[in-house]
Amino acid sequence: MATLTPEQITAIQADTRDGEMDSTTRPSGAAVAAMLSIGIGALAMAIVVGASDLSTSFQNGFVHSIGKAWMPGAQGIGPYSGKLTFFLVGWILSWAIGHMLLKNRDLDLGKWAVVSFTLISLGILLIWPPITQLIWVH
Repeated sequence: MATLTPEQITAIQADTRDGEMDSTTRPSGAAVAAMLSIGIGALAMAIVVGASDLSTSFQNGFVHSIGKAWMPGAQGIGPYSGKLTFFLVGWILSWAIGHMLLKNRDLDLGKWAVVSFTLISLGILLIWPPITQLIWVH
């Protein structure tokens, strides 16, 4: 593995303009899009879980029918199949859109990892029963 000298690092940094990298380096935008998409998918599922807690007809009707539309054995796991579907759709769509928008950008991976971790944590907290009982009081 080759090690860059300080002069080479300075030259690479000088070639960076408005978040765009030259052709000799690999931009980090695609990795940022992948990280953020997991958090967006988790939030999509958390919103559906919250709405399902508010309305059993929404949960047993719409959400379950979404899961049954494509998932074999969805009848056996109930509305969870639809909740998982919303996670998957949120994840894949946000990844595809984020990749198209960010693939040529060089972004700070550390900052975006914190944002991604925060989104994932928020999604997890919003589906945790003690929290949902506080938010979605019946």
